[in-house]
Amino acid sequence: MNPDSRKNCGFPGITSEQCFAAGCCFDTTVPGVPWCFTPLPMQDKEECVMEVSARVNCGYPGISSEVCASRNCCFSDTIPEVPWCFFPKPVQGTGAEGAPAGAWARGLLRKVGAGEGVFLPWTSCLNATEALAPDPGVAISGDK
Repeated sequence: MNPDSRKNCGFPGITSEQCFAAGCCFDTTVPGVPWCFTPLPMQDKEECVMEVSARVNCGYPGISSEVCASRNCCFSDTIPEVPWCFFPKPVQGTGAEGAPAGAWARGLLRKVGAGEGVFLPWTSCLNATEALAPDPGVAISGDK
């Protein structure tokens, strides 16, 4: 998502916790645009965080994050030589660490496995240079 096309989802002075609680994305690195903004559409019962080896390609080489999101797929370009646009997996019950199902679609970041670093799960908060997790103990990272 181009930062200039962000739709405001908050109010002046909103915290990352308040923004995430509203189901929105939070990114303070781009001046002059909303820092709390509505995510791109994503089905609530699907999840974009998975082992890289479990990704099933949903795109083609060079696909943009916007085109990938329009296919209702996940996007993460942080790991080279794997599908960047991939199908989400169904989620039952709650997500990781008790988060509601679909929480990944709101831009929360989590460590996914040894040697795999931190994931930007994909489709809803695209092109954020830094995303803040509501739990200060959670590792965070941005996409490039």
